[in-house]
Amino acid sequence: MCVPSRILLVDDETAIQRAVAPLLRARGYEVEVAGTGVQALQAAADRPPDLIVLDLGLPDLEGTEVCRRVRATSAVPILVLSARGAETDKVQALDLGADDYVTKPFGPEELLARIRVALRRRSVPGSEGTGPFIVGEITIDEARRRVLRSGVELRLTPKEFELLLLLARNHDRVLTHKAILKAIWGPNAVEQPEHLWTLVAQLRRKIEPDPSTPKFLLSEPWVGYRFVADASCAGLVISAVRLGMVAVLAGLLWIVAAGPIVPACGLTAAAAIAWCRWLDGHPGLTSEAFHDRRRVHRRHHRALRHRRVLRRRLPASGVTCP
Repeated sequence: MCVPSRILLVDDETAIQRAVAPLLRARGYEVEVAGTGVQALQAAADRPPDLIVLDLGLPDLEGTEVCRRVRATSAVPILVLSARGAETDKVQALDLGADDYVTKPFGPEELLARIRVALRRRSVPGSEGTGPFIVGEITIDEARRRVLRSGVELRLTPKEFELLLLLARNHDRVLTHKAILKAIWGPNAVEQPEHLWTLVAQLRRKIEPDPSTPKFLLSEPWVGYRFVADASCAGLVISAVRLGMVAVLAGLLWIVAAGPIVPACGLTAAAAIAWCRWLDGHPGLTSEAFHDRRRVHRRHHRALRHRRVLRRRLPASGVTCP
């Protein structure tokens, strides 16, 4: 006979308790409800659950404090269910050990899907591994959930650990954003890349000597991420681009050694040199900074287009466009 998974629901709102608890029981889960942080900690200690659904706004303790105390003694999955949607709240909860974050209001099917993912990941047989997994300078001990870089232990949250392990197992291969989102958060999260961006930024701050110039966790623009086993090879990407441009330039100069298009060739050479110098000054080309700059430029151009449209539509109204 299959033993139902035990879920500890921690929320002080009666409406949430009356909505979520019956929903989970109808799907075959055993549910225990706690209305305060103290009750949640006591319940988790008396009868360890398989999953905790935790609200951040509790009357006695902050949900983040409950998360921190639970994580200090247990690896039970914690799914935060909160009305706080700010990025800082999400980052703080994830940093303190939460495995997932769902904002209120939420869809019942989405909540159930995230619960299934968390429980499935916890119950995968043999998921603890058989020994340390070594990739370059990084040592990952699945059994003890420890990560070392050059012999120094790093403190990672459960989600950071899962992301690092996934990338390390596929080292030197590009994993797409959708593949990573599906593996870490489940199939319903493939259209929410902001979770992945936040998690990657957090992980880089912990495993990279210089997060602005990553050596291990590299971005593949518009595609995904790649974990480099040999960090000394990380700079070869930019070097290859530079050498390729020089080769193309040399071929052009050989073909058009004389004639009226020599000035154009000179301009091409100047552009290539300027591009190489720009690369030298931007070693973080493959980092998240590249995507940030691209998003800022897109917003700027959208704003300019919007202003031009307003000027064309309101020429006779006397209204000035800001």
